[in-house]
Amino acid sequence: MYSPELLQTLDFSLSRAKFDPPISPSEPGEALIVRPLCPADYDKGDKGICCLINKSFLQRFLEPCFF
Repeated sequence: MYSPELLQTLDFSLSRAKFDPPISPSEPGEALIVRPLCPADYDKGDKGICCLINKSFLQRFLEPCFF
């Protein structure tokens, strides 16, 4: 839904949550990855965040990109 490069600009040290060992976009923790959401996530059962994304959002912002 956005450029993956945007994730590299995240600064986890600014978070109120503290991680030991520290985390970063390239090293978020053991067996974890940080990636942008994609339209396919909506139907994969990732309901926690995808409940915020409805089909009208996808149609409004993504479908024009495919034409």
